[in-house]
Amino acid sequence: MTIREALLSATQRYSQPLPFQDYTPRLDARVLLAGVLNLHSGAVIARYNDDLNEAQASSFFELWEKRLAGYPIAYLTGSKEFFGRDFLVDPRVLIPRPDTEIIIEKVLQDFPPPSIEILDCCTGSGCIALTLAAERPEWRITATDISFDALEVAKENERRILGSQQVEWIQTDLMEGVTQKFNAIVANPPYLTETECKIRAQRGWVEPEIALISGADGLDHIRALVNQARSLLLPGGGLYIESGPDQIEKIQALLKGAHFADIHSTADLTGRFRITQGTK
Repeated sequence: MTIREALLSATQRYSQPLPFQDYTPRLDARVLLAGVLNLHSGAVIARYNDDLNEAQASSFFELWEKRLAGYPIAYLTGSKEFFGRDFLVDPRVLIPRPDTEIIIEKVLQDFPPPSIEILDCCTGSGCIALTLAAERPEWRITATDISFDALEVAKENERRILGSQQVEWIQTDLMEGVTQKFNAIVANPPYLTETECKIRAQRGWVEPEIALISGADGLDHIRALVNQARSLLLPGGGLYIESGPDQIEKIQALLKGAHFADIHSTADLTGRFRITQGTK
């Protein structure tokens, strides 16, 4: 069987879009086969007429069956690009989304290069903390997560991306026990409702619930973040929160109630408001 025949066979078995996922069967198939062959996905096209051995074909179709069952492409390949860097991901952590890159752009824009203190709350794979550390090596970055397993992934990403320990990792629930003061606190916390997560689970969503569920209205973690953040921010410090677009007005109200100033929201790449910030 040639590469072309394997890809054609795989995509012909594709029937309908998977719920809650960007679905690009031809690209997904090329990416998975490239991983099996240890090639760049673009190189697969140039080698359409090359033959696959039995082990390669078996590995590819095993991955493809998992993809058709709803398994995310990033978990199958073991990595996800974020802000131009490849991050290790697996079922222990949420898969980084392009929308989250907006929070990076905002913080880089709002703070000049001189050394400052940043806290990344609910760090997961470490994509926010490590990107900020890579973009601004002079900044001092602290990151927290309630999940020991997630922090293990983040630390591995630190070794892969930075090569040495530059981030202070703390296992805790949000910011409990943290006493240091920061110029900025950034967070991509859980913000889905219990009902939303239940529906997604029924339709094959496999990302960790601990990184998704936040109470009956999806705002439990954000309420706690707003309450905790004010005491940990230096004067003039900023709080940046990612959320669902339908939660923006409620989060702005929470920030206003906690006496934050300069409250506003920023849209993601699709034009939907995604990042809400306020200044102490």
